Amino acid sequence: MNENALNANVGLKLRSLRLARNIKQTDAAKDLGVSPAYLNLIEKGKRVMPFPLLWKALRYFDRTPSSSCPRWARAGWTRR
Repeated sequence: MNENALNANVGLKLRSLRLARNIKQTDAAKDLGVSPAYLNLIEKGKRVMPFPLLWKALRYFDRTPSSSCPRWARAGWTRR
């Protein structure tokens, strides 16, 4: 998987988690400590999501790496 596809997948997953919880993009951005414009770019796959922000987002959505990425699950990460 190339970097652009990975960014798009991460962004789509983030957006789907946010929408599933009926959280507005502006509210999620505020809670994650980023601007709504930046979160929008991440969700569209146009920006790389920095690792610390990814961890923060996983905690925010009460997810673990294994529940968000099957490769990580196979590597032994546990679900919350």
